[in-house]
Amino acid sequence: MSPWDSRLGLAFVNILERDGNPYMLCPRQLLQKSVNELKSLGYEIKAGIEIEFMLFKEGTADPLEKNHYLCLSSTLDMEESFLDINDWLAKLGVEVECIHKESYPG
Repeated sequence: MSPWDSRLGLAFVNILERDGNPYMLCPRQLLQKSVNELKSLGYEIKAGIEIEFMLFKEGTADPLEKNHYLCLSSTLDMEESFLDINDWLAKLGVEVECIHKESYPG
């Protein structure tokens, strides 16, 4: 179940062809293939993942805020949203080390 809406399901899957063979453009399949190839050469893969997203004003394509990257006041204004996002990710089994905002012009 989706942590943000109990009416939705959420699944992380490998995409397969109808005959059961891996779909060659599935990102998970491509990653696993690369990991296996490097492992056969004696390498071990270690990766850090950064989840990035954008927040928009409800019902628009306008960014939630346009302040500078280091603007603390707007970060504090979004604290409740950040805590909700942290809770959702925890329910998905994603360990959150840090949440911080970035911004872009307009």
